[in-house]
Amino acid sequence: HIAESTESNILQHLWGGILRGGMDGSVTSGKVAYVFGIFTSEAQPMYLHIGPVHGEAEQQNSTRSEMHGILCLVLFLNELYHKHSLNGVFQAITIYGDNVESLRIAKNGSSYSLKKAFSSDMDVAFELYAAVKKSTFEYEFEHVKSHQDDTIEYDLLSTEAKTNVQCDE
Repeated sequence: HIAESTESNILQHLWGGILRGGMDGSVTSGKVAYVFGIFTSEAQPMYLHIGPVHGEAEQQNSTRSEMHGILCLVLFLNELYHKHSLNGVFQAITIYGDNVESLRIAKNGSSYSLKKAFSSDMDVAFELYAAVKKSTFEYEFEHVKSHQDDTIEYDLLSTEAKTNVQCDE
């Protein structure tokens, strides 16, 4: 559940064309999770959501968890669109992430082959690409180098890098 004031803030930024998304995935000690965030153009978080990624342990990997993050962000924004009966043309929503493969799949889908049909990520890959294509919104997917705050002070990071750091914590 999301607070009404938070939802209103997200909608204002959406109408203003300055909404940004970020996501990250984590695979540590057998636990797999994703996080997605919705940010202002200055990388101030308006909403962060963390959730588990289900599946067999041997099937879990960072690309799967990152795809879950993108998928949940896209579904969340679609739900807002329908809940509020939004109409109009919106600027593309930029989603930043540090996993090149998950961003590529969100943008272009996954190549179809017999070998890939049995990969552990195909269920999420198909669902992600379908959700992006069916979405009312247009998305831009941009890669950002991970863990930049390890070597650069947070205040000196780009907006894109700040969204990644916020999702990584």
